[in-house]
Amino acid sequence: MIAIAAIRAGGGGSNDSAAAAAEQDRDPNLPGQWVDPGGVYPDTGDHVDGPVPLCQETTTPVNAEGRPTCYSSNPPTSGPHSPSEARWGIYAEPVPKEQLVHNMEHGGTVIWYNCSDCDELVAGIREVAEGYLTDGRDVIMTPYPDMEENTVALTAWSRLDKFSVLDYSEQRLRRFIEAHERRFNPEGF
Repeated sequence: MIAIAAIRAGGGGSNDSAAAAAEQDRDPNLPGQWVDPGGVYPDTGDHVDGPVPLCQETTTPVNAEGRPTCYSSNPPTSGPHSPSEARWGIYAEPVPKEQLVHNMEHGGTVIWYNCSDCDELVAGIREVAEGYLTDGRDVIMTPYPDMEENTVALTAWSRLDKFSVLDYSEQRLRRFIEAHERRFNPEGF
């Protein structure tokens, strides 16, 4: 794993109105599709200690407090998450999706991939991700075997761009990261 610590913009404090606007922004000009976060604003009540399943229904089940009990997209773009996030970086082994949702809550973007014969593609994605990490950007790259084979997905809080490895382009990756990294960041990290 390559992990690079970044100095966080904003320094703490809350930016609730900007975060709420980013979370609900359905602008079709933004990269990726908007995924409804279920109307639940993230807070410490969304922390879970174990795995969160992927939803199997067309609607997202909620608990007594109105919080989702499963992820409405695969990979997830919002919802319950681990109390601790993963370090920003590039991983050779899958990172638990619950940790990565926490990273997205802190304004990060996640690059997920599942392909068994795509060393060249992974090397190209890695090179782009390393550049962003060197610049102090909040990015994670991880394998994700719970997704269809030969697929890449880019996620940020309430945004998903999922596509075949044949449709990958560096421009597509850069556009997603530049549009969404630190866009949703209610805790001001």
